Amino acid sequence: MDSEVQRDGRILDLIDDAWREDKLPYEDVAIPLVDPGETCPAFTALGFGNALIGTDLKVKLLLYTRQNPSCAEELDSTASNYLDVTKKTTFIIHGYRLTGSAPVWIPDLVHLLLSVEDMNVILVDWNQGATTLIYSNASRNCKKVAEILKKLIDEMLD
Repeated sequence: MDSEVQRDGRILDLIDDAWREDKLPYEDVAIPLVDPGETCPAFTALGFGNALIGTDLKVKLLLYTRQNPSCAEELDSTASNYLDVTKKTTFIIHGYRLTGSAPVWIPDLVHLLLSVEDMNVILVDWNQGATTLIYSNASRNCKKVAEILKKLIDEMLD
């Protein structure tokens, strides 16, 4: 248990240092080239107009690993080409998105995490549901997102 806490502390220290120094220590991780014919699922980018009218909740789970660090695989169950349930899994979950834009920090955080440890990184994209002018509407969707994640985690543990 102590070694896990130390490792997780090391990851947090690296993230903190990278943000302060505006550099990311992932140059040593070999990033496979993306096949030009391959379509990579992307984070849902919305606009301010979507915030004005509000959005219905839609959750996309985007998996990154050292085998696919630049091109996510969209998960709809644990049937995956890349998901290895024997490895640690880290979830990146954004919050309320007033303007609907994609968080600019996500790609750097994905690469940083993969440079520190060979793990599964799952980006939880609930931009449709988080983008609204009315914060309470987005906050109500948090419980629904949590239920979706609980189901995925339960499937991973089976």
